[in-house]
Amino acid sequence: MRNLLLPLILFIAGAQPASAQQSAEDIVQSILLNNTTLKAEADATAASQAENLTGLTLADPEVEFNFFWGSPHDIGNRHDLNITQCFDYATLFGMKRRLARDRNEVLNLEQQMRRLTLEGEARQSLVELTYLNLRQAQQDERIATAQSLVQKYQQAVKQGDATRLERDKAQLALTTLLAERDELAIEQRKLLARLRMMNGGKAVAYTATAYDSLHAGNTRQATMELLDAQERVTDQEVRNSQAANLPELTLGYVSEITAGEKFRGLTLGLSIPLWSNRAGVRSTRARQEAQRSQTQDVRLQFEQQCQSLKEDMESHRQLADRLRQTLAQSTTLSLLKRALDLGELSLLDYLQEASLLYDLQDKALQAEHDYQQARCAWLLVK
Repeated sequence: MRNLLLPLILFIAGAQPASAQQSAEDIVQSILLNNTTLKAEADATAASQAENLTGLTLADPEVEFNFFWGSPHDIGNRHDLNITQCFDYATLFGMKRRLARDRNEVLNLEQQMRRLTLEGEARQSLVELTYLNLRQAQQDERIATAQSLVQKYQQAVKQGDATRLERDKAQLALTTLLAERDELAIEQRKLLARLRMMNGGKAVAYTATAYDSLHAGNTRQATMELLDAQERVTDQEVRNSQAANLPELTLGYVSEITAGEKFRGLTLGLSIPLWSNRAGVRSTRARQEAQRSQTQDVRLQFEQQCQSLKEDMESHRQLADRLRQTLAQSTTLSLLKRALDLGELSLLDYLQEASLLYDLQDKALQAEHDYQQARCAWLLVK
């Protein structure tokens, strides 16, 4: 039985790795699901929406009962009963409910904007992490070459075919590359920590060295929908403010009962708002005009931003293409190593040539990184 259980245990352990790799899209969706700030804002949105749905019914009816003792006693006592109900125009015709509905739609769109903003931040962080992973992989290749070079010169010194100065130069080049790799590792850990925080404290495993095709939600469309909804709110507020200038109707039933006499009937009252809402309409109209101006301004800014980001993206793409082409036509590291081994290059010349090649490789990676970041930003607003 023990022999049968051991393979099963090993299989289960192997099927459940402690740190399974995730795709960029999986990480983004996980962040949108686990982000604690987004959850808290969603709860606040729900609370505000519930608050908006209060006070949408007519005022409660009022009931008044009066009892009077008669004096002298023989005239008897008096009983009065008054029941009244107020009717305001905005509630009676559903204007308050429509305003609450529009306000709740604004809250929904604001939450959607927060979600899209978080998504954009996550995607840009993953672009940055992919770039660091690419540099780290490239650095590992350089270190492997440098280590083989150090070993070669250490052996050559022992055999008397090289000087200690040459060995020390090779060791210095290796030390520099190792330091650069450590710096990259620090930046990677910072980004992973940031993604973990965005993911509600859950660790993220991402070592991809190829830029994923990340298609973020469009903040431009969501922003326009939000501004349109805000305009509907201000329009509805203007109508409600105007309705507040209409008389408020009060209907009621009255009963007066005395010894030998009964009086019953209906009452009708009007509350005429002469002064209480004098500035209300002007205030809401001013907000309405301000909202329209803001909408026009944001539309213009989006047009300019979209064009600027597109131009920026194209510039980075062209630079990245040129550098890749130049890199493809340049001398490779293997050819330099062969020339060194054949004695066609001195160690100093080899290190200088390798440094130039490394610099070109770094510039090509940076240009591709800049293009991917610009593309990610453009996709958010196009």
